[in-house]
Amino acid sequence: LDFAISQVTKFAEAQRGCLSDLELDILPGLTMGHRVLPVESCACYVPAGRYPCLTSAVMSVIPAKVAGVSRIVVACPPGRDKAINPGILYTLDQMGVKEIYCMGGAQAIGAFAFGTETIKPVNLIVGPGNQWVQEAKRQVFGTCGLDFLAGPSEVMVIADASARADFIAAD
Repeated sequence: LDFAISQVTKFAEAQRGCLSDLELDILPGLTMGHRVLPVESCACYVPAGRYPCLTSAVMSVIPAKVAGVSRIVVACPPGRDKAINPGILYTLDQMGVKEIYCMGGAQAIGAFAFGTETIKPVNLIVGPGNQWVQEAKRQVFGTCGLDFLAGPSEVMVIADASARADFIAAD
C-alpha cells in the first residue's frame, strides 16, 4: 500500500510538473495566457462491492492531493457488515482523507453533485463504479465536473503455454 501511494504520488507530481502557467504579450497592451488552478473540492467515489480495491482510492485521492485540491471527500458503499471495508478506511487514513461517507451508488453521486443537509456539493466527481454510478455521473455532468465515464473493468489475457502463469495472474 505504501508503495502504491508512493508510485501514484510520484507519477501525479510528474504530470503536474508538465502543466505550467503561460503568459504571452501578443501586442503592446495585449497579454494572453492561462493559469492552472486546482478545483476547490473533489469527491472520490471508491467502489467496494464484493472485492474492495484499495488502489481505486489511491488513484482517485492522490492526484487530487497533488493538484492542490483543498477539500477531498470520499464515498464508499458499505459491505455486508454495513460498514466501509477496513482496508479502504486504512488506505484513506494513510492519505490523510478526513471527510469520508459510508454511502454508494447513484445516491452518493447525487449527494456530491447537489449537496444534502450534511454534505456540501463538490466541484468535481471522480472514480469508477457500476452502470448505475456511471449513469448518475452522466446525469449530473454540468452541475459539477467529471473525470470520465468508466465502468467496471473486465480483463482477458490471451497467452500460450510459454507464458508465465504468475505474470498472467498479476495482469
